[in-house]
Amino acid sequence: MRVLVWRTSLQYRCVSCSRSIDVPTTGSGIITCRSCNSRYNYAPNYLSYDFDTLLFKEFRRQYLLNKVLNNNAYLSYLFLKEGSVSLPERQDVIHFRRFILSHINSGRLLDVGCGLLEIPGYLDFEDKSKFEFFGIDPIEDRSFRGIRIVGCSEFMPFEGKQFDALIFATSLDHVCSLEYTIRESYRILVEGGKVIIWMSDHRHSFRSKGRSWLRSKIMNLREGYRADKFVTYPNWIVLYRPHGAVDPFHAFLETPQDVISLMRNKFRLMDSVYNNKDEVFLCFSKMRSNGN
Repeated sequence: MRVLVWRTSLQYRCVSCSRSIDVPTTGSGIITCRSCNSRYNYAPNYLSYDFDTLLFKEFRRQYLLNKVLNNNAYLSYLFLKEGSVSLPERQDVIHFRRFILSHINSGRLLDVGCGLLEIPGYLDFEDKSKFEFFGIDPIEDRSFRGIRIVGCSEFMPFEGKQFDALIFATSLDHVCSLEYTIRESYRILVEGGKVIIWMSDHRHSFRSKGRSWLRSKIMNLREGYRADKFVTYPNWIVLYRPHGAVDPFHAFLETPQDVISLMRNKFRLMDSVYNNKDEVFLCFSKMRSNGN
């Protein structure tokens, strides 16, 4: 078996002031940025930081809404496990795994929104020795097979040009800011690095459902109960849809056209696969730009 030798160890930077920080690879504890005193908790294969304060300061209401929706997502991880896109036997997960491997065959990967499993099904490659796995997610957990960062995509604690590929598996529509996330993705990718996305296409969702949704809403208002604010699952898991959200998990529903438009100044679209409205795969490559 070929042993892959990595370019360098991963380099970190402070999410508050952008100064370099040294994260120990052994032991556990707290490190403090010498410039701004931001604190980072570290342990073997683990790092966390106070991303909530950063997001609240920058986005306020959008952050608060996203926090409630992320809490719903956490409940779904615990009680609606059959719906997780991390399950390796799902056909859509298998399709995305194949799509990833059609564009990268080795390197340092960052899974943005990696969830709670040890290895998400779409990253369960037959030969994992060719890859170095990192995951970032706002949910506190340490089960990821690789280095787990508890944080957010808008403020990522990495120096520039550290990753060969970023994976967004149905996670791009869970961020506070697509613009910030895309900017950070560009910054931490090597030249020619890939952004590989699994997303849905919701262009026609409200056209087809608008009348029935409005009719049920009026009926519920007459009965004195806002049932449209709740989603009930067969096992009686009930999730609340807060004001401003389009469903219990999303503040917005992006489309492939939206994402391609936002990416076009920094990334080149390499490939797109449209299996169905819930299974859209996109691959972008980082374009060269002077000064980046």
